[in-house]
Amino acid sequence: MNHVDFLPDRVRVQRRQRKALLRQAVLAGLATMCMVFLIQVRQGHIASAQGELALLEDKLSVASLQASQRAELEMQIGELLVKKDIDEQLGTRISALDVLGELQGLTGGELTLTSLELMAMELQGGRPAVNAGRGPVSVSEVAPQSRHRIRLTLTGVAPSDIAVATFIGQIAGSPMFERIAMGYSRNVEYQGCKAREFQVTMFVVR
Repeated sequence: MNHVDFLPDRVRVQRRQRKALLRQAVLAGLATMCMVFLIQVRQGHIASAQGELALLEDKLSVASLQASQRAELEMQIGELLVKKDIDEQLGTRISALDVLGELQGLTGGELTLTSLELMAMELQGGRPAVNAGRGPVSVSEVAPQSRHRIRLTLTGVAPSDIAVATFIGQIAGSPMFERIAMGYSRNVEYQGCKAREFQVTMFVVR
């Protein structure tokens, strides 16, 4: 059965035009929605990129600050190493005048010092390494260490052994000296009188 269209041509043309306009409106709406979606996606990517850029800038500023601090710390470490080397070479921070002043206060009126010698010495020492086994530590496992120290050797005369012992006790009580060792004590004649000549060694504290 054939369909017969009795509508006028003008109506048919208007209908076709409306359908075309509706199709164009739908396509335009879809295109607009796609554009809005793409714009939102792009804005999200831009915001994410901006956040990453800000984070990288913060990291760069922190790294720059750490680099500047590291240079300052390395300079301070270098200065401390120089001071350490100087301190090890000198052996003590106490001057010879301080040592003489301390000895003058300790000798009193009974003792007479006839010789005083200050000598810088390099003392060798060792610290055994940690041995996990039960056997003895070999010589190769000992870490040698050396330090410069100031050794003081005193020679003097006193009227008796009691005066010598009192003087050594006073030296032992002084915070300026350590590792006191008696060298010798013997009878001598000093300025026509009998006396005790003695020699004592010690180290000046660092």
